[in-house]
Amino acid sequence: MKINNLKLFDLDKEQDLLDQAKYNREVMEILIKIAEPYLAKICMNFSTDKDKIEDYMQEAELAFLKSVKGYDRNKGKFTTYMITAVRNSLLTFIYQKDVDIVIPKSKKKI
Repeated sequence: MKINNLKLFDLDKEQDLLDQAKYNREVMEILIKIAEPYLAKICMNFSTDKDKIEDYMQEAELAFLKSVKGYDRNKGKFTTYMITAVRNSLLTFIYQKDVDIVIPKSKKKI
């Protein structure tokens, strides 16, 4: 199978390619291009706002990179691991971004 014709779900069968991507930037960039439509779909589940989706895509791509590097083939399918990692990363990102941080004033005099 040629690398340019791969779809995301083909990666479950292409374990050697995932291993190569951990150490080869060119292979990783190809995997990101393959994953972009799937990452976009996940991001669109969280918002329809174009600006937010762009932010979410950046976060999703980072999560994808981490999922490739952290993937252990003995623990299950890559796609399941990656989708869970991206979704959790987006939830954390959205929660942290949308929560206002309030520092309570101390009652003690300094």
